[in-house]
Amino acid sequence: MGRALRVTLDRLYALSLVASAISLLAIAGLVLAGMVARWFDMVLPSVDQLAGYCVAASIFLGLPAAMQANAHIRVTLFIDRAPPFLRQALEFLVLVIGLIVMLLLSQYAAAMVMMSWRYHLVSSGLLPVPLWVPQSTLVAGSAMLSIALLDRLFSLLVAHVPKSGS
Repeated sequence: MGRALRVTLDRLYALSLVASAISLLAIAGLVLAGMVARWFDMVLPSVDQLAGYCVAASIFLGLPAAMQANAHIRVTLFIDRAPPFLRQALEFLVLVIGLIVMLLLSQYAAAMVMMSWRYHLVSSGLLPVPLWVPQSTLVAGSAMLSIALLDRLFSLLVAHVPKSGS
């Protein structure tokens, strides 16, 4: 893989991690603001709703960086016990299935965002949030996870291809 592509992908994963961290900070800020408001007998409308959107954003935007760091929870009961050749084949199969699932999720999430945008859908609650805003974090996270899965799949294939002249 080219050095420029590797640097670009690593920056993309780092950017997704920063966005996820910002979402976590927003959750903390919203919860703190809600607590302080209650101390003064005030109510901040839709704090729970906004924090919920930030939870979803932090999860989906954190997925690509977690994949890159090999931090996803994986059931390796069968893969670890398999012979090396079969282990590689199983890893390949799991990556392909994951990539297909994430590409489908990205496609359907993007269609959902477009529908929300086109019909000006807003959340139900005291604060009418345009739904395409929180939904777009699902699209971004699942699309970047698709890229991370493709990256891992490519690395797996390249790592096990015999070098020419060997």
